[in-house]
Amino acid sequence: MATITQRTSRWKQKRKLHALFGMLALLVVLMLLKTDPASPRMILLLEYEDTTRVTATEPVTVEKPSKTSPSAPLSITTSSILQYTNAGVDVSDPTLWDGDDLHGDSSTATVMGMATGYPLSVYQQFVGSLRKTGYTGHIILGVASDTNRTILDYLVYRNVTVKFIQPGPCTYVQPADVADDIFKKTVCDIHYPDIKVRWSRFPLQADWLKECSTCTGPVLTMDVRDSIFQQDPFGPGSPVVRGLHVFEEDPTQTTLHWLTRWPLQECQGLTFEKPMLCSGTTIGTRRAMLKYFEVMYAEMKVWIADEKCRFNIDGDDQSIHNYLFYTGQLPFAQAIKNRSGGIVNTVGKIGADLRKKYIQYLQNVHHLSPSDAAKHPYEGASETTWISVAFNLTNEKGQFIEYDGSVSRVVHQIDRFGVPFLMWLDQQAFVKDDIPILNLQLEGSQQEPLDIEREASSLRRVTETGVSISDPKLWEGEDLQGDSSTATVMGMATGYPLSVYQRFVGTLRKTGYKGRIILGVASDASPEILDYFKARNVTPKILHWSNCTYRKMESQEDIFGKTTCEEHYPDIKIRWSRFPLQADWLRECTECTGPVLVTDVRDTYFQQDPFGYGSPLVKGLQVFEEHPSQTTDHWITDGPISKCKGMKLQNLPMLCSGTTVGTRIAMLKYLEIMYEEMKGWISDEKCRFDMDGDDQSIHNYLFYTGQLPFAQSIAFRCGGIVTTVGKLGAMVVKAHASHLLETQGWEKGRAMWQPFPGATSTNWVGAAYNLTENLTDAQGFFLEHDGSRSRVIHQWDRFGRPLLNLWMDKNPYFQDDDVAVVVGKR
Repeated sequence: MATITQRTSRWKQKRKLHALFGMLALLVVLMLLKTDPASPRMILLLEYEDTTRVTATEPVTVEKPSKTSPSAPLSITTSSILQYTNAGVDVSDPTLWDGDDLHGDSSTATVMGMATGYPLSVYQQFVGSLRKTGYTGHIILGVASDTNRTILDYLVYRNVTVKFIQPGPCTYVQPADVADDIFKKTVCDIHYPDIKVRWSRFPLQADWLKECSTCTGPVLTMDVRDSIFQQDPFGPGSPVVRGLHVFEEDPTQTTLHWLTRWPLQECQGLTFEKPMLCSGTTIGTRRAMLKYFEVMYAEMKVWIADEKCRFNIDGDDQSIHNYLFYTGQLPFAQAIKNRSGGIVNTVGKIGADLRKKYIQYLQNVHHLSPSDAAKHPYEGASETTWISVAFNLTNEKGQFIEYDGSVSRVVHQIDRFGVPFLMWLDQQAFVKDDIPILNLQLEGSQQEPLDIEREASSLRRVTETGVSISDPKLWEGEDLQGDSSTATVMGMATGYPLSVYQRFVGTLRKTGYKGRIILGVASDASPEILDYFKARNVTPKILHWSNCTYRKMESQEDIFGKTTCEEHYPDIKIRWSRFPLQADWLRECTECTGPVLVTDVRDTYFQQDPFGYGSPLVKGLQVFEEHPSQTTDHWITDGPISKCKGMKLQNLPMLCSGTTVGTRIAMLKYLEIMYEEMKGWISDEKCRFDMDGDDQSIHNYLFYTGQLPFAQSIAFRCGGIVTTVGKLGAMVVKAHASHLLETQGWEKGRAMWQPFPGATSTNWVGAAYNLTENLTDAQGFFLEHDGSRSRVIHQWDRFGRPLLNLWMDKNPYFQDDDVAVVVGKR
């Protein structure tokens, strides 16, 4: 009995000592880190301690539900060598296991990806960071057929092989009488219409790799938008590539995640818990990669043919990827542990976890609002790094690192760290890869033509309505070097009070703009307004009305129940006539030789000279994206384009037709193309819509179908000349009204006369609605993402009375009172 008591006492003493040592160790860590135990850094360190990880070659215990035994375990060993996959692909070739050691020379390697619909900055981030590592191998990217010329020039400059994706109808349909795509979508890749369009990257990249006879080294296939390169993936010191390498995500992310668990349970009747393998990045020898693509495509055809394996989600290629590996159907593959010296470091899970915990920490401990917390820099951020090295994610330069402290080569899913990281990244030289001025092949030039591999159908020389777009001068640029005297700003401005003209013209002139202003006004414009135009050197164009000539054949009535058109263009809707009219005005102005801004008038004002010092170079035509949440799925484009053209522009950035910038020659061509397309729509009964905004439908249709090849789209708040804030304004107003209804019981009409929370006499928006980035500066003027003041603001009225009545109407900048004294004195 005494012995047992003594043992118990010693055991208790040991426990106390262990607890004491544990507390001391924690205190030491806290002192070293100089942080509190509730901080996300401490939470992260405690949660992500070194844990035992299951290797890919150990047996996988798979739960296969059955009628008799719902949880009966089925043991599958991934080291078992199959001759054929379940879909019938032969995987017995012993050379699939061979290795490829380049000895640091990446010239025979290949990096491939799908990259459709991205702005130039994404290509610069991906391709630029890759080339700057010293990578000398092949880069093959699939892009949309309407990719603008600026991007194509950049890809040529960086020696990228471009593969143009061609959409077509899908051939996999419901077995019943519903002749529709399984997922209510109608577009597939024209070469692989038998599988979902997002799956087509696998067989397409197999084709591209087969076509590249010099792509003999290892291959990296990967996502493009959310990846960067910190070292040459196949450069000196890189691991030998043997067979296929698949990459584990963070050990806390397993196949019990819904992205794999649900599809595998429904389709294959399997459930297992293993490290999640990311299908967004895979590496292999040429032979192994081709076999992997073949296995994936064959399995996808099996899934698409089985009703229970059809899922209306985008990520089920990851389900298939994990299923094939963990059931031994990729026997030539090995799983590479996260941050353990592999070529790819997938940071998405830890990034999302840290972001969430950090925002919660800032809200709970430092009492920041959700919007302020979301944009707040990470602990330890400085001029050289975006986060403290104590998080054990990066080195002192902000580069992602492996567990051993070495710099990771390829980093995937970077966007999960949110705004603080992305804003830091945007300032780093290794992702800035400005294209030098490339001379396109002009008439008489000895320059070789651009070597772009492109389908003949996408090399448009004329639009669908027969307008020639082959003139190489349409792509030329124009740099005024800050002198706007040859530039032109044009708009239609009928029926407005003087205050609207003072806000538009007055703010434009107050920026120092010296160029032409041409405005179309009604014939009954008041003398007061015309005097103001004269004082501000505005050229008015008086509009005249007449009967429309487009009529219903049987009744001769106006199609839309309206009888008035512009007298020079009675063949199109009156709201469309601004396009050919402004072409006429521009041709008449022989001094208007510089770049041109065509814009709406009522809801536009100017904060800087659009073409003054520091303004972007105008090259060809520039069209402007709205807020990222506003896409072509919106009814204003989706409805008319679907009905008129029988196609959908799915989830592409919405381009606003209210503001467009271009060189003189490019603008004239754009206005010509718009007018010709409008005549085509008005003559086709299914393309006639009794609405005001269908010029935006036409604008987006022309751009996204490659009929404006000389145009480039400018991302929202990314330094372009125009910032369209309408969608953002509507979001803020809705939140404001909802907040006051909930807290004060006020209806929207009363709520919209109340200032935004935190508004001051100088800044109308206030802290509460300054969102995840600085929307305005201290004076209330709109900012770009980089903190610079925006030049032209469009759709400002969507912010409602808190902006207009409570700030703008009281701000002398918008009054133009200095000119008022001349009004009425003829």
